[in-house]
Amino acid sequence: MFMINPKNKTPIYEQLIQQLRHQIATGALAGGEPISSVRQLSIDLGVNPNTIQKAYRQMEQEGLIYTVSGKGSFITDEITPLIEKQRADQLAVLTKELEKARDIGIPLEDVQKRLMLIY
Repeated sequence: MFMINPKNKTPIYEQLIQQLRHQIATGALAGGEPISSVRQLSIDLGVNPNTIQKAYRQMEQEGLIYTVSGKGSFITDEITPLIEKQRADQLAVLTKELEKARDIGIPLEDVQKRLMLIY
């Protein structure tokens, strides 16, 4: 379910959060679906359990997952509104950054090339 790259400059807990968001957004994970326990994911990835716990805690604060004592952690059932809000927020940030790029004279062709490279 998760893969980490220890050479990546992004902290491991953030890599986990990004991957979970991506899996939810693409439909690979659905609402109510269980996710690995902290202990199991720590073993599977060879990562300190505190790192996994930090990622799970943040995902819970964001409303992406919830935990049931004694049963584990699950993807939030009402995930669609959360994903839609995150997408809207990110598009707003992207719009502001594109306006800045335009204002300082970055040619549209350069922006398009960068977009194609990323996507």
